[in-house]
Amino acid sequence: MFIDLNTLIYHEPQIFYFNGRHENYHQHTDTPDNLKHDLLENRLALNTPKELKE
Repeated sequence: MFIDLNTLIYHEPQIFYFNGRHENYHQHTDTPDNLKHDLLENRLALNTPKELKE
């Protein structure tokens, strides 16, 4: 189980969704327009607890 440092320090749980590395990963060209919005929406719908969706 992974516990994020922010969760430990601020007592605020966080959820990270990661699609893996890509050619722009952590480069100056890694901008929001490179996001795969349809994939992100699908992951949010399938993997986010119901309590956090409200």
